[in-house]
Amino acid sequence: MTTTNVSNSLHPDRPSTPLDEVFRCFICLGALQNAVLCPTCSKLCCEHCIKKWIREHRPECPHCRARLTTSQLVTCRFIDDLQQQLEVVTKNKKFAKKDICPKHETKISYYCKTCKVALCSDCAMFGDDHREHEFERLQTIYEHHVSNLKKQGDELRQRLIKFEEMIKNVELRERLCRDAKSQAEEELLSLTQYYQNLLSTQLQQKQTSLFVQKAVLTKDKECLRSALKEIDDAISNCSWVELIQEQEKIVDFLNRIQSSIPEQLKQKRVSTLFQRDFVPTYDYDIVEVKNFSQLVDTGAVYYSRPMKSSGISWRLKVYTIKENQETYLSMFLELLMGSSKPSTYQYSLALKHPLNLSGFERKFSSNFRLGDCWGYNKFCTLSFLQERGFVSKNVLRVRYMVRAATYYQRYLDQKRYIKKLEKALSSKASLVTPSKYTSLYGGKDSGDQVTCVPASPKETICAACKQPFIKKFDNSLNKWIVPNSVQISAKLYHLDCRKSSSAYDGDGDDDDDDDGESDNDAQSAAEVIGTPRLDKGKSSIRRSCYGISSLLKVTVDAMNTQVDFQFRVTAVEC
Repeated sequence: MTTTNVSNSLHPDRPSTPLDEVFRCFICLGALQNAVLCPTCSKLCCEHCIKKWIREHRPECPHCRARLTTSQLVTCRFIDDLQQQLEVVTKNKKFAKKDICPKHETKISYYCKTCKVALCSDCAMFGDDHREHEFERLQTIYEHHVSNLKKQGDELRQRLIKFEEMIKNVELRERLCRDAKSQAEEELLSLTQYYQNLLSTQLQQKQTSLFVQKAVLTKDKECLRSALKEIDDAISNCSWVELIQEQEKIVDFLNRIQSSIPEQLKQKRVSTLFQRDFVPTYDYDIVEVKNFSQLVDTGAVYYSRPMKSSGISWRLKVYTIKENQETYLSMFLELLMGSSKPSTYQYSLALKHPLNLSGFERKFSSNFRLGDCWGYNKFCTLSFLQERGFVSKNVLRVRYMVRAATYYQRYLDQKRYIKKLEKALSSKASLVTPSKYTSLYGGKDSGDQVTCVPASPKETICAACKQPFIKKFDNSLNKWIVPNSVQISAKLYHLDCRKSSSAYDGDGDDDDDDDGESDNDAQSAAEVIGTPRLDKGKSSIRRSCYGISSLLKVTVDAMNTQVDFQFRVTAVEC
């Protein structure tokens, strides 16, 4: 039988005592657990130990060797209570020894606040180490510390309560998330069933339309077969005389058949696309890469025209590469105008056969940022193009499609584009406001704006003179020069600005392209010198002078909006 150290088995922190021997199991030599005793020798042991002994060895007491069964064991419940009380008494005795001064063997009842140590009265009164120190009763210090500990304990309990509440909230949120997930799954299943039914309905409609078309075509085909059979029978079975006599009837029959069948069959095209409200539709463009052989020989890169979709712009990039004695077609989709943040888009690149509906398509989904290109470096081999006949008359037809992965992404794209348009419109506020001009008979410099003052109605504004109005008017209109002279034949005339009837609402960039109008009749029109264009070709200004002493009309075409300026002018000879 295995034995253990007795003192360590009962109380490892103190030496064994005679009382401990009473509460020791004589089988495992440890502290009693659910104590029972032998009715013969009254020896205490653990219930588990004695039952295991009887079950695995023999039914007798291991101490007195008397016959013993589990039903004869006497339970001693009071032993557990005695053990607990013994533990309390032992601990109090241990603490009591610590409260005794080891030097004077008297009770420690004072606390030196200066040295922060507990001591007895003899140490406080007669000891040289604590002279003139500040003392306090130990009980007072103890109660103070207990009060602080209880206060901190109360705070910790409050925090514990809060943490328990937070844990409950987290658990509740977790349960709500699971419930929400289950609800979302049910909604998805319901939506899936709805859209499956919708797709089935659309398919049935398309099949019905195609069935009608097929029935009409089949009927016309049978009529044509009947006409051909009539011709073959007449040629095969009729003699020459009969054929000549029946020729008019046969021709009349054939004409009736052909007249019943239109030459151009009007077929309603049935789209292969299905309505899918939960996924955005594809925007697509079909590109024809002309002079394809030259593209292959030179290794040049082909860029398609841009395609706009929901405020973003795309284009197709096509070129060829050679690798391991094989030439590959490379096709990529490039984001020209869009967000600088990555967004997911689904795209399709497909080769279109020139003679039938067959093709070769690849689909993928990528995260695009402004300027990114995604696609296939080895879309297919050139031999594949030639074998399948995708290149016809040196032209390769490619269809590319793209869409946002979700409607939310499309909404973000449109929102960003709308903000961009609003910002562009706000920056194109009118620079010439009628309220700033009481009269345009003349003007003077007043900072960046033109403040007009009354002037003589006949005052001439000469091109050779430094007139403040013309000098500042070009700054007000984003540096485009208002003509102040006209050329009629060989004579130069000056313009006398009289009155403005409208304001400017466009954006201006310097450009010196001439876009004027001219006429040889000096009495009806004049050629305006130096008419510019705005915004590098995006907007234009046309100025025309309709006769002497008439209106100077300025037309601005910016952002698809035309704004007219009119100036009363008088042409006088220098």
